[in-house]
Amino acid sequence: MPERPRGSQLAIVHNKPDSTSGADLLKYKAEGPVIGTMMSLSVRSVRARNCGPFRDETILLTRRDSQLSNKFLLSGPNGSGKTSILELIAGLFDLLDSRNGQSKAERVPKLLRRDGAYAQVDFNVIDGVDDARVVFFCGNPPEDVELGSEYIGLQTDNRVDYDLVHSGPLVGRMLALVRAEKNMEVNKLPQHHNHGTPLLFVPSVIYFVHQRSIAEVEGSSISKENTPYRPVYRYDSKRTYRGSLDSYLVWLDYAEPRTFQSISSLAGSLFPDHKAVAIDKQRLKAIVTTSSGSTHDLSDLSSGEQNLLIMLVEVSRRVVPGSVVLIDEIENSLHAAFQYRLGAALGALQSQIPFQLIASTHSHAILDVFGLENTVVLPKGQSTCRP
Repeated sequence: MPERPRGSQLAIVHNKPDSTSGADLLKYKAEGPVIGTMMSLSVRSVRARNCGPFRDETILLTRRDSQLSNKFLLSGPNGSGKTSILELIAGLFDLLDSRNGQSKAERVPKLLRRDGAYAQVDFNVIDGVDDARVVFFCGNPPEDVELGSEYIGLQTDNRVDYDLVHSGPLVGRMLALVRAEKNMEVNKLPQHHNHGTPLLFVPSVIYFVHQRSIAEVEGSSISKENTPYRPVYRYDSKRTYRGSLDSYLVWLDYAEPRTFQSISSLAGSLFPDHKAVAIDKQRLKAIVTTSSGSTHDLSDLSSGEQNLLIMLVEVSRRVVPGSVVLIDEIENSLHAAFQYRLGAALGALQSQIPFQLIASTHSHAILDVFGLENTVVLPKGQSTCRP
């Protein structure tokens, strides 16, 4: 059995329901789940056949000793398939979302909308009952594929008609939990029992795509910010705040002070001169303080510093224990010094909230943060290998 990711926690909980309907699981949340661990996700491997640059490749996201890792780096030249791997992880895990009104064919990831395309992502999933391999797939499984007892996929023989198939009690619980929790605010997910015991919920895959942009930094009004739960969240060029980053931080300091303090302390590891984020309560503005005691507004940060802060805020507001965070080209728009700081800050956040981080890069600075034992190199047009 692969080593459990750092941060998995034992929980003493009770009263597992006999069925996995949404109503039973909501009752289940109120009374407490079964003895075991908080649910946790880790990606074990990705197989891609006739999609993107891959003819038929299996990419193992494990260390050289075959153990799972809480951070993993994909490296290689342009066109080697780094983005394709991240897209497949996010796209296939999203099969847990029922997507009312969307046809099965519309749910097929774009990479797989071609003849003979097949992909599967193997997750290691830990919850209060099982510690199991769960396969997410799309296409017609090749003869050598063993799906096992726990799987969910869109199966087809003709790339036109798709059937959503799934098997196993763990997958059944995950589907029911997602139905029950969808659109709940992340900060209201049932993470703790009244005795501080972790409860079961399905963690998310949080995906920062390559073409992401900086949200508006300053604003003139304070808005309540909701963070609805989804099994997959894609962060791209769309606005994610009703107001601005400035107004969101003011709201966070008022509504969720512990989360705000975590962000503020982590910001100190991002910026030179030990800058930290604080709130000017008279002006109702987020400000940056330095070790010398001077202050300035968020808009006075460099574009690289703003990019770092926004990514850190987005991860902090959406990640729950056991999540998977995907970042395509983690060095995007960042100077080498900031690349290293971002990697270090995400590592510090992992020590507070356990999650698996999978990133792609062309940067040697990021390689230094992740280490060669946690890196897979994807040579263009060749078989996958390690450095």
